[in-house]
Amino acid sequence: MNGKEALQPAQRSRVGSMLADLRAWLDNAQAPAVVAEVQPIPPGPVVPPAKKGKNAVEPAKPLPVLKSIVEQIDEILQTTLLASPFKDRDIHLTEGPGGIVLVKDGLNKFEGIEAVPEPEIKALIRQAVAEWEKNPH
Repeated sequence: MNGKEALQPAQRSRVGSMLADLRAWLDNAQAPAVVAEVQPIPPGPVVPPAKKGKNAVEPAKPLPVLKSIVEQIDEILQTTLLASPFKDRDIHLTEGPGGIVLVKDGLNKFEGIEAVPEPEIKALIRQAVAEWEKNPH
């Protein structure tokens, strides 16, 4: 029994009533409004925060922050730089206007990897890009 026969009489009556209300709403007609007296809910006692125990509710975990591709590659680059002769230089990748990659080397800023004058730094950035491409995202 999958049809209306599976419902008890009270359930069938509720479904019929809901369908009538829905039909009136869909036809843009006004269904008869049921007016109920609304009573304000009295304020409850202030409950101090529960101590951690078996029944303590864990706070919601914050959602992970999604990083751009450039930020992800920069993280890999930072790890790579630690083991390189350039570890003391302030080299970072950032995303510029229009999605271009900016390479910051201290106070110098270059648009794109090809604009970086030092081939060793270009190689480290390309290595970070290759590492990023290997990982599933």
